[in-house]
Amino acid sequence: MTKMRTVMVFVLILGMMAGCIGFPVGVDTPSEKVLGKRMNQDGQEIGRIIEVEQSKRYFYLMSPDGGGIHREPFVKFYSERNGKRYYLSHLAYTPGGYDVLKPVLPVQNSTKWVAGILEGVERDYVDLKLFVFDENKVYGDIIVRGCVRTTRDRWEDLYNYGIEGSNGNSRIVCHTKNGRYIFDVLACSLEKMERQSAPRELPR
Repeated sequence: MTKMRTVMVFVLILGMMAGCIGFPVGVDTPSEKVLGKRMNQDGQEIGRIIEVEQSKRYFYLMSPDGGGIHREPFVKFYSERNGKRYYLSHLAYTPGGYDVLKPVLPVQNSTKWVAGILEGVERDYVDLKLFVFDENKVYGDIIVRGCVRTTRDRWEDLYNYGIEGSNGNSRIVCHTKNGRYIFDVLACSLEKMERQSAPRELPR
């Protein structure tokens, strides 16, 4: 057992010297951000989605960025209702992969929420991934191509990308460079809105 421990310590030291293994030295104070709220008919808040960002600190003897303390951020999502907080492990991600836009939209008469993340950014358009989830799982997602940007300043704002909720957010209207599309939240499907043609005159 003593020999095994010696070998493990030796491997750990070699890994730290090679810059591939860091020694954990602590965790930073978390910061919280409310992404969305669910209200009842009286305008009282009955639920919310919270993003908690934190960083783990590691000590490296050597690394591509130099030795010393390095921080590795991570994010967790929570649903909060009735004074209790529930960890949404199925929404875990690391910053740099994608950021969830605000607001996360509650679906009326349902436990579901609709969230959006950026998949690709052009000068005036973005590809937007919309996904549907609740406290138990992700029900599905769909990518809307070429959503129209209204400004380049509010990148965190879901409404900045041509998104409008209707029917209690059970249907999402997406304005794109190729026309308007309807995202049916409960069916998790996307259909293009056909233009209404002018009324035809009756033959004389």
